[in-house]
Amino acid sequence: MHKQVKQAGRAIKRAGHPLKIAGVMSLGLVLLAVLETYAAYGAFRNAVQADLIATPWGELPKSALFHSAKSVICGLLAFVGSAIAGSLRDDPRKEVSSRAWQARAVAFALLVIPVGNLASTFAFDREAKAWETYQGSDAYEADKTLANDPQADSRERRDAAERLTPPGKSQPDFPDWAQAIFLHLLVMWSASAFRAPRPLTEAQRAALEKQEARKASAAKARATRERNAKAKAAAAKPGNVFDLRKRVSQ
Repeated sequence: MHKQVKQAGRAIKRAGHPLKIAGVMSLGLVLLAVLETYAAYGAFRNAVQADLIATPWGELPKSALFHSAKSVICGLLAFVGSAIAGSLRDDPRKEVSSRAWQARAVAFALLVIPVGNLASTFAFDREAKAWETYQGSDAYEADKTLANDPQADSRERRDAAERLTPPGKSQPDFPDWAQAIFLHLLVMWSASAFRAPRPLTEAQRAALEKQEARKASAAKARATRERNAKAKAAAAKPGNVFDLRKRVSQ
């Protein structure tokens, strides 16, 4: 019975590390899912709304579905690539750890598509809020009157008609890009930085103890050399030599 309990304890201990990694990765994936859903919405909006295909949710534009799926897949691959880059970096084998920067570069390159779509969605939300405010203002009624006034200047009528046009394909500004880039980089960083460390094996623990012992021995030897050097320097001073001669003569 005691042996079975010990075996069960070892099994739980071995499963602890994968469970920690799964927990942390799940939290990162939840945030990533929110971002990529939002980015997919932007990709769907900006795509050509034509060439419909049948889906379980009805007929949807093929191009919009393609761009939305591409955005989500690139975001997921970037997250997984960042986690793999962290594992490669921590690998003790140089030929493996040297590939970490390649995995990191690919992960960042994959972010280009979802970041652009997310920034576009932020821009659309901002413009949609401004449009709602504009519709409830006196300026909206004035522009409607101006756009339908045949006696008004043609340029003023054209400008009023442009202002009356609802927001379509949005062009992100710097704050939209900055927010999209920051959120994606935060998720990528969490995939690499929040990984639970793998438990040390007996061989790794022994090697680490030897390394610490060598460092302690080297520090002790260095302190001894510095102490001896200070003693020699103090003995070589003129006052010390005079005192030594005086003691010898006595």
